[in-house]
Amino acid sequence: MGFVTGKETVDRPVRRTRLAPAERRASILAAATEVFGRVGYQKAKMSDVAAAVGVTEPVVFQNFGTKAGLYVAVIERAGEHAREAFARRTWHGTGVRGALEDILSPEHIEAMHTGSGHGVLFADAMSLIADPEIGAAARQAVGVLSEALTEMVSEGIRTGELRADLDSEVASWSILSLMASYYFRVAVMPDRAGLQQGISDLVLRALAGEDRDGAAAVG
Repeated sequence: MGFVTGKETVDRPVRRTRLAPAERRASILAAATEVFGRVGYQKAKMSDVAAAVGVTEPVVFQNFGTKAGLYVAVIERAGEHAREAFARRTWHGTGVRGALEDILSPEHIEAMHTGSGHGVLFADAMSLIADPEIGAAARQAVGVLSEALTEMVSEGIRTGELRADLDSEVASWSILSLMASYYFRVAVMPDRAGLQQGISDLVLRALAGEDRDGAAAVG
């Protein structure tokens, strides 16, 4: 768009608002999360991330150094966001049992593995576990999730919502293993929607020490 002075039309320069360094970094991470989640690490291009943010490719490199460095930052961010999301579920009055029902619901697991969900990013990172830098970040991010779930299970034991004889760390990794095996179920499981709900219910009953009808199981 331009403005007229006499007989000439002069282009008005477009002024861009300069972001603070932290805001710039956050905007790059958000765009990279979407790009990596959509096409995976191997196919993603730094130019795609730069275009999504509206900056030049050198700006992305200046902030994160390398493509691997950017990917590691995305994985670390995803781990923290997932940990916070897990923790928030126990603040909404549903208790630990309600939080676990939500986390293990087929709808939540499906959402995690759709688009640029955390499950998509973690699954991609696990396929690159042999890379020292990416592997270390992936293990750290999953470790953060395990710690959050371990704390949740420990709280459930304390409140009596879960079995008193549970090993909270073992329970945490069992939950993570169920969530991580999503793509296996997609590939081979018939009637996945129905069976997934049954598996989730089975795990929840086992954690709570309940029989099929919700009553405490007899030891």
